[in-house]
Amino acid sequence: MGHRIIITNIAYSSDFKLSTDYLKVHHKFNKELEGIIENSGYKDIFLNKYRKGLGFLDRLKTLCLEKKDLFEKLSGEENIYCMRLKGQKNIRILFSFVTIDKCDKAILLHVFDEKNKSDYTKAIKIAKSRVDEIIKAHYVKGRN
Repeated sequence: MGHRIIITNIAYSSDFKLSTDYLKVHHKFNKELEGIIENSGYKDIFLNKYRKGLGFLDRLKTLCLEKKDLFEKLSGEENIYCMRLKGQKNIRILFSFVTIDKCDKAILLHVFDEKNKSDYTKAIKIAKSRVDEIIKAHYVKGRN
């Protein structure tokens, strides 16, 4: 029986290479991100902010949370964090820190354009279901 792919590599912005295998994405993430950005008129500006955020997350790992202008732990949520890419659009990327096969990872779970605070409710629900999906597919240890 085939193994279903739940996490994969960052595909959007293929010209940006990360130095490690630390960052992964939920298999639906790349397509979601492309859908939000591709026809937004914000693509070039966004890609610069996105690369910067990914670079901080890749280098600093959980210490990225010290960059409070860019990252935050979502209040009341266990192991759900947010990368805030503010600009013409308020793009939010929800992610989680996990350990898979004894390797620490940050998994980008869901991306959305925050138009009002209630957008977070739906996004958090999606992110939580994706963490559950990852846990079921891999022996995963979540980290707070």
